[in-house]
Amino acid sequence: MTLPAAFTDLRGFLRILRQRGELAEVDFPVSQDLQITAIADREMLRPDGGKALLFTQVKGHTIPVLVNALGSLNRISLALRTEHPDRLAEEITRLIEELKGAGKPGSLLAKLSLVPRLAPLARALPRRVRRGPCQEVVLTGDQADLNLLPLLKCWPQDAGRYITMGAVITRDPETGVGNVGMYRLQQLGPCEMAFHSHIHHDATSIYHRYRERGERMPVAVAIGADPAVTWAACAPLPPELDELMLAGFVRGRPIELVPCRTIPLSVPAESEIVVEGYIDPSEELVVEGPFGDHTGYYSLEDLFPKFHLTAITMRKDPIYQTTFVGKPPKEDYWMGYAVERVFLPLLQAVCPDLVDLHMPPPGVFHNLVLIKVRKEYPFAQRRVMETLWGLGQMALSKLIVAFDPEVDLTDPREVMMALLDNVHPDFDLHQTAGIVDTLDHTTPQPLFGGKLGVDATSPIRGEEARRKRPLTDPEGMLEPSQVKDKYPPLTGLAYPVEDPRLMVAAIEKERPHQARELARLLAEEFPTQAPRFLVVFDARDDLGNPAHLAWRALNNLDYQRDMERYPLKRGDTMVLFDATTKWKEEGFERPWPDDIVMSPEVEAWVDQVWDKLGIR
Repeated sequence: MTLPAAFTDLRGFLRILRQRGELAEVDFPVSQDLQITAIADREMLRPDGGKALLFTQVKGHTIPVLVNALGSLNRISLALRTEHPDRLAEEITRLIEELKGAGKPGSLLAKLSLVPRLAPLARALPRRVRRGPCQEVVLTGDQADLNLLPLLKCWPQDAGRYITMGAVITRDPETGVGNVGMYRLQQLGPCEMAFHSHIHHDATSIYHRYRERGERMPVAVAIGADPAVTWAACAPLPPELDELMLAGFVRGRPIELVPCRTIPLSVPAESEIVVEGYIDPSEELVVEGPFGDHTGYYSLEDLFPKFHLTAITMRKDPIYQTTFVGKPPKEDYWMGYAVERVFLPLLQAVCPDLVDLHMPPPGVFHNLVLIKVRKEYPFAQRRVMETLWGLGQMALSKLIVAFDPEVDLTDPREVMMALLDNVHPDFDLHQTAGIVDTLDHTTPQPLFGGKLGVDATSPIRGEEARRKRPLTDPEGMLEPSQVKDKYPPLTGLAYPVEDPRLMVAAIEKERPHQARELARLLAEEFPTQAPRFLVVFDARDDLGNPAHLAWRALNNLDYQRDMERYPLKRGDTMVLFDATTKWKEEGFERPWPDDIVMSPEVEAWVDQVWDKLGIR
């Protein structure tokens, strides 16, 4: 494994960022409420992800705030001690092969002892120590107060201030196996927080086991740990692999753990800050949210367990590392990108026909998965899609699109042209249903909804059924005025890739099912010019911004309710995707969440002070 630089903790990481010019220290006074988010959001939107930002003058606090530390390809690679996450994937591939070759002993430790070449992994197992820097200051009892920490209120409609980037440590009471995840915690008071863990997450299962046993659940939150630990907390590991062992493996040395002061857990000794506490499963759940989430929408309030603070430990001069999410791209995209690249070999071990995989930013991870498939037999692409829908968190994916191996999945235009060239509306769109992410707001009921598999591969022998009816291209592009004359609610019409086969339209929605009205009109009044694919948006959406349109559509579609086919007189088919906000009359009973937008007052303030921040 290539180690581009040596460091053992977050501070060493920041020293290297300073040397490389990738860290900006902001000495201008800022508020933890909205202002840090507004400044950092502009920086994150730069094509390269922007710089890491260290705010040294947070009003009311002496602790500096670090944001966007992992928010670029260079920085996430450095965090993982590699030149590129793909290099680490090669190491993981070899690891998987060795583990598979070790037979089936009863535990991972037994496997490690059986295979001498796994000695580097064995040395990556966490190591317990008696004391560490994270306990240079220990606050318990009345001294332990969450208000001492500069927790952020990220967005205007957030219900409060949150811990958003802590490595949350729990332990299964039955197996004793530890879990490290990244779950947000909303501050409710000086010593209480709401613990947000999705129904599909390991921490939720652990919580249920403590509840069944009638025992308190100890919880520790390590903030500002080694960047490898912070990243590993997001990793979708199999149950037998330990996140802290993964972190030790990628950093080339064990994670040292020190016992907590008030609960029976151990935490990374070199963390900047540790929050200790417990959850009492016998207590009533508390309201958490709204919260500006990584989908770009607010996740609505819901009921979650209450966390009770028992201690705060920290270094003498700690750094509070945090992040925020919202409309992509944000820092979490780069962390997810590394997960995508590093764990591709795990998916390929189960799906040998899977050549590559990519989750573009507009898809916010679970809404769009692009794959390359090696087709050595007919419909191998269908098998890969179905396999992925049965694997761990990949099961939450709503849209999977399969391509030939030569397609560049990171080039939006190449991806779109392959779709238009190869996808037959009648044969290559495969609707299904299944579990979806907790944050999916589009489905008629939570956690279950429509999915779509799209076959954009070139047909091979044995797939003749995919071309039973030849495709007919539209005869030119329609002008907006042509359609608006016949359908006044139309506010815009465009061809995002300058190709008549794909049209986007915007409407002023005044009644349910207006997208279908527009689709029927195009099919009946313009049968030779109607597009092959029509995506309809609300009037507020900017049809000249392809990235925005992709994000909006992928977030707003349930593929059983919002997709419909219309036969055309030219012998082809037009497919409608209704990406408008859904109404109750359209089969949507739940509240539709608001977009995440910073308040105009704060944006105006950032405009005024930007040149004083010293970021560039």
